[in-house]
Amino acid sequence: MDAKFRLLYLLAGSAGLVYLFYYLIASFPNVDPAHVLVITIPDMLFFFLAYRTYPGSRAVVEKRSIVMQEHNVVMQESRVRVNG
Repeated sequence: MDAKFRLLYLLAGSAGLVYLFYYLIASFPNVDPAHVLVITIPDMLFFFLAYRTYPGSRAVVEKRSIVMQEHNVVMQESRVRVNG
């Protein structure tokens, strides 16, 4: 995902939430659940896209690779003990 669209996704999702709150307040006695879903689903999509544009932390990626390397070493050692 391209990080330059993060602000656009956040703005679109926020505008959709503002419209949702306006719609709920304006039509309070007769709220149509189908219309609420029509408004909410694109908002969730925009917030998900904004979430996907955040860069991953290098510390987490490096720690994951270290844990995998340690796991592989332990597995190799256990195979040596069982086989030999």
